[in-house]
Amino acid sequence: MPKLTSIIQLSIYCPEGDVENVVRGIKKVTNLKYDKYEGVYWKTTGYEQFVPGENAMPTQGDKGVISSNKSVKLEIGIPGDSELLDAVLLKVKENHSWETPVIYVTKSDSVTF
Repeated sequence: MPKLTSIIQLSIYCPEGDVENVVRGIKKVTNLKYDKYEGVYWKTTGYEQFVPGENAMPTQGDKGVISSNKSVKLEIGIPGDSELLDAVLLKVKENHSWETPVIYVTKSDSVTF
């Protein structure tokens, strides 16, 4: 029978060069377990577009100018624990080069059999 487990799904966008550091940081606070597997995450390569505002300190691009760069979307699932979520978010920030990392948090369910 399928089993539903409450999780928090994070979508983390970052430059390709940050991926391994971000994942290594996250693994310091969680093993990224999914059923019988550890170290589970997904990464999708794409392009981001943005315009840095007047008060921004961009690591890429120039203030007021449209910028488009290759980036990666990391997706992970963690147990629905707010303390663990806080710890993961801090590790992402510590290991991410952007002034403001783009992170989306979704409460969801995973399915195992």
